[in-house]
Amino acid sequence: MALGLVREFVRARTPTEERGRRIWADVLDVDRVSVTETFFDLGGDSMRAVRLAGSLRDAGFAVSVRDVFDHHSVAELCEFVTGRPAPAKISVTAPFD
Repeated sequence: MALGLVREFVRARTPTEERGRRIWADVLDVDRVSVTETFFDLGGDSMRAVRLAGSLRDAGFAVSVRDVFDHHSVAELCEFVTGRPAPAKISVTAPFD
């Protein structure tokens, strides 16, 4: 992320996004994951993508490593897995809120 760039934090909007968000936070060893932040912006790399895909599969998500690379955010990956877009209402929290 570029210096000085502040992104809005988007909370999980569905139970599936919340489960996915928790797994991403664990694998990436970060405290907060906005469901719209990309895997790579959060510090993801190819080795963590393998670990993420495995952890998601262990939690019941039918995903591959390729799916992690094709669907970069929790929201995109959950939409891919469920076949349903998240609700239109986005809950935005100011940074450090």
